[in-house]
Amino acid sequence: HVPEPARRFFLRNLHEGMPHPSCLRLRESGNVREQFGQPWTEFVGETYLLANPPGLLSFARLRPFPLVWVDRLDSYIHARAHHQTKLLSSVDTRNVGDQAAARACLLTYIARLPLLPGALLPADDRSWSALGEDQARFVLRSGGVEVGGTFVFDELGNAIAFETDEFPYLNE
Repeated sequence: HVPEPARRFFLRNLHEGMPHPSCLRLRESGNVREQFGQPWTEFVGETYLLANPPGLLSFARLRPFPLVWVDRLDSYIHARAHHQTKLLSSVDTRNVGDQAAARACLLTYIARLPLLPGALLPADDRSWSALGEDQARFVLRSGGVEVGGTFVFDELGNAIAFETDEFPYLNE
């Protein structure tokens, strides 16, 4: 059982007899900011996702200023999270593996799951609930942590946005 907007997504992206990929490699580049009001920072990155059990390995290099870079590594493997940030690839500016890191990694994982549609199917550790004709809430439970957010879908069944009110690192 899934809400109508999520059902449209599955009908568009999953077909009978079609294999469901269990992993994904994603290369990204663009601009990002850590908090609202901060300037945008150029980045390049690479992310690996595992469908089940949830797994994430993400590396990004950010360039906030000329000749300055920051390396960021996030991982969620076997229900253990780790977040590390290094200035100029050598000076630790953040190195945590706590509950906030787990929540942040799982939210990042969920936001990228439309690229791995089979991983969004309901299961013991993941569920959907209806919010309206173009929105549905998705919840994931892993390693004693429960996180979720709202997917927004267009009329064709494309996932066009993921929204959440959780900002794990801002609460530290």
